[in-house]
Amino acid sequence: MTTDNGGEFHLRWISFCNKQEQEVAAAGDFAAAVGGL
Repeated sequence: MTTDNGGEFHLRWISFCNKQEQEVAAAGDFAAAVGGL
């Protein structure tokens, strides 16, 4: 694997992790809203 491919993979991995964190946060907000009903 070249450094270019490694860098691209790293950026994709960071993007994937950020997306997962946003989805988890959204799910937490949804659960809190449902729990507040």
